[in-house]
Amino acid sequence: MRTNKVAVSEIKTRVDYVKTLQCIGVGETRSFKMTGTLYQGMHNARYRMREKGFDFLFETDAEKNLMHITRIK
Repeated sequence: MRTNKVAVSEIKTRVDYVKTLQCIGVGETRSFKMTGTLYQGMHNARYRMREKGFDFLFETDAEKNLMHITRIK
């Protein structure tokens, strides 16, 4: 379930999509502004993380230009 308030996270240093995904706890949802290579970079990182047993749900909100990422396992 999602409330109307969304806390938006920003990547502040050199982008490391795999480590960003690793920092998300199981069942936790984080939202990121879709800028630059975020969309493609996150999808590539999700593929690499699946090989290690992690799983994520990605949802995009085109109106707000956000990507919501939930860690499944």
